[in-house]
This record gives sequence, structure tokens and C-alpha cells, in this order.
Amino acid sequence: MTESTSSAGPIRVTVIVGRDQMGWSSVGRLRAGLTGMLAEAELFVAPSDERTLLATIEGAVFSRRAALNPVAEWKSLPDDPSKVSRCDVIIDFRSAPVADDLAARAGFGAWQCSCHDSSTVAASALRGDSAVQCHLLRRTADSPALRQLASAVIQTKVTMTHSQAFASEKMVQVTLRELRRLALTGDVADEGIYANGTAVPALGGLPGYAGRILRKVALKVAPRGLQPKTQPFALRVGQGDLPGIDPSSGTDIPLPPETFCADPFLIERGGEVYCFYEEFPYSTRRGHITVARLTASGAHVLGPALVADHHLSFPYLFESDGDLFMMPETIQAARLEVWRCVDFPLKWELHATGLEGELLGDPVLFQQGEDWWLAANSCQDSFGDFSSELCLYRTDGPDLNWITPHPLNPVVVGSDVARNAGRVFQRDGRLYRLSQDNSGDVYGYGLNLMEITTLSKTAYTERRVLHFTPDQIPGAIGCHHADAAGGLFVVDVRWPKPPQAV
Repeated sequence: MTESTSSAGPIRVTVIVGRDQMGWSSVGRLRAGLTGMLAEAELFVAPSDERTLLATIEGAVFSRRAALNPVAEWKSLPDDPSKVSRCDVIIDFRSAPVADDLAARAGFGAWQCSCHDSSTVAASALRGDSAVQCHLLRRTADSPALRQLASAVIQTKVTMTHSQAFASEKMVQVTLRELRRLALTGDVADEGIYANGTAVPALGGLPGYAGRILRKVALKVAPRGLQPKTQPFALRVGQGDLPGIDPSSGTDIPLPPETFCADPFLIERGGEVYCFYEEFPYSTRRGHITVARLTASGAHVLGPALVADHHLSFPYLFESDGDLFMMPETIQAARLEVWRCVDFPLKWELHATGLEGELLGDPVLFQQGEDWWLAANSCQDSFGDFSSELCLYRTDGPDLNWITPHPLNPVVVGSDVARNAGRVFQRDGRLYRLSQDNSGDVYGYGLNLMEITTLSKTAYTERRVLHFTPDQIPGAIGCHHADAAGGLFVVDVRWPKPPQAV
């Protein structure tokens, strides 16, 4: 194991950026994260990497990077690496390989992100890929081969410039997580030698790429009446139990007019199965929680269970000490809310709130052993994306008297696996989490079953054991949530057009 230069105290991190990267939002986010067990050592600016012509043109037209810190905070990177102070880690935003003698100045080497290579991102953009695989890489003086510390699948945006900026902001979260892991354990992760070479953009994809940008611009400037309708989610019910459900089977529940239904949760009461779900009328554009009684052949709607002045969705249900609770998503209220059922199924009262001022999506509260855990989706980027980061917290239970963030937050980063898609549950001694796959062309593209393999106060790991995609459901374009109870399962399926209205 490589020795730290700071045996006592925080991990010392030196940051190097190209001159054209000084205004990147991701650089500011990295610096903001160097607190607590991490500390900023030195800041260096170097000549910019060579960029593709496409990247240069796009950067001038589409760049959304804000001015960063005062230039006086940054020093020019010296030609002589010995003039760089020794530190624990060098984070280099440039794509050019780090020289061995510079990497030797850091006890744990120089770290870089593959998404900072504009050629790789340009190749993905020209192909029209819906996501790009990004890697956190490490070079040390005694092992010049690039080694992979961590990776994440990040959804692409319409332009190459936006795709690179978004991937960079997400990979900064991966970088900070791995720096904190180093501070906690004294060692770094190692996924082996990085074998991928630099991708070469295929200019034959340029016409299609330009067409995608023009269509996006046209949609943004078109009057609302001329914009295409939202491709709706609708519920499908079938027979089965988690984790062995088959989303391709079952009965589709017709949608009310001008409405979509999503995020269903089930509970069994008195031999009946009840489904709580988000109902979203297009006229109000504010979701509320509706409840229906389910059978294998359909649903009987009982009415609204929870309506608020803010948008409600994801009505997660759980029980504790004989009470039934609901923890819906309440991002618009900028807090967590726990509601207690006082007259099943239509009457609920506010029981507790927590994390005032914070925005967290799709929260799930669950008990494992003596500990209560909260898993929810955060957004630590400038794009407003809640689908690529999973944060974990310890708490006292549904009262939310105290909430302590996990030191490795976000514990999961990746558009293909991070966002919650249902409850955390246990089967045959194994702990599972349902998650969304948002690496496709539409939100809510797919559904994953993740097995949680490590859950502790200082560590979290999971692996994907099942993956459902819309091609398993004829005619569907997405499937992003599931639950089961009383021998029935329910999924929400996304369709190009609404199923037959009631």
C-alpha cells in the first residue's frame, strides 16, 4: 500500500486544470468537496489540451460553464515537477497522460477522468449514444499503466459540450467518494488496468448529430400547443412476487383522460391488495397520491389518499410498531415528509419532517438489523438531474429526529443504476434494492434489481442481478418502477401513446 504524506490529518489534494477548464462547474464542485477529511493543497493551471474542431466550435456556442474562482488562486504549473509540493493525490482535469515524475509527487498517484478527453465524448455524441461509460483512472510512478479506480455510466445530453460538462460533474462526485474512501481506509480501490484507447470521432455521424440538435432547439422554441404530448406512464398488474416478477405479463390498467400514473406501491389489508400511486393530471401539472384496490385483472379506484400544495409522487409505504407510514417524494417542498395513516386507506396525517431545505428524490426508509437507513436520490450538478446519484443516511426511524449522511455519499453514481425504483426488501437472507436504468433514450427506460452486498457506517456496495428493458414489453418504451404484495405485482410502463382511457 502506498504511504500517505499526511499520516495524521486530512488527505491533501492538488488540483491541475487546463486554462480552458478554469470556468468548469465541475472544478468548483471538486474544490467545494475538499473539506473535512479532505484538504486542498495546491492549485495549478496548465496550457489547455488540444481539442477536436467540433469541440472547439461547440464550446464557443453552447458552453454553460460559469466563471470560477479568482485567477490569483491558481499558479502556473511549473515545468520542473519537483517544484510541485508533495501531496496525497493529484487530480488532473487534463486528458493528456500525467508524466511519471509528476505522478511521483503524490503518495497515491495522479487521478484523471476519461470523460475529460473531448475525442471520446465527441465519438459518443456523433454516434448518438444515449450514455457514455466514464472511468476514474490512476497513474503512479512505480506503475505507469493506467489503472481503473471506479467507473460510471452517465447519460449523454444533446450536444457534446453539454455531455462532457454533465459527465465531468458526475465524475467529480465519484472522485470525491473515492478520496473519502481513501481517507477512511488508507487505501484505494483497484478495478484493474484500463485497456480502452482513445476513441476517434466518426465524421460520418455529423449529419445525424446536427439533426438531433436542430430537433431539440425546435422543441424548445415551439409554442406549447405544438409540442408533442408527454409519453405517459401507466400501471400494469400481474401475479407474482419480488424478486421473480415478469413485467412482460399482466393486465394494463387504462389511464384517466389527460393523466399519467406512476410510482406504484402495494400493501395487503384484510385479504385485499391496495395500490398507492402518483396520479399526474396534465392540466395542473402537480401530482397527488391516489389509491386503488387491485385484482389480477384490474383496479378499482377508491380516490385521492394524499393531496398537497406541492407535487407528490413515489408514495413509499412501510410499517413500524403497528403503524402504517407513507414517505412520498416531496422535492418541491424542499424537505422529507413522513405521513401516518389514521384511517386506512384515505386519511393520513403529517407525522415528521426532516432535512429542511434539501432536495431529495424517491426516498426509501428501511430497517436492517437495529439500524434505520434512508436511501434517496440527490442532485449535485448544474443540470438538475436526480437520476444519477444515490445517497445513504442513518436515522432513528420514521420520527426523523436525527439524520446522519454516509461518509461515502453519493454511495452510487450512474445513470443506469442510481435512482430508486421501489422498495428495499429482503429475501432468503439477501438484501435487494429496485433501481431505475436511465441510460436509454427516455426517462424511465429500464428497471434493475440490485443486491446490496455491503451496508455499514463506512461502506456500501451493490451489484445488478436482474435487468428489465422495454423490449421485453411489446410496444413499450420504458419500465421504471415495481412493487409486489399479496401475490400480485405492479409495474409502471411507459408507452408512446396512452392506453385506452376510461
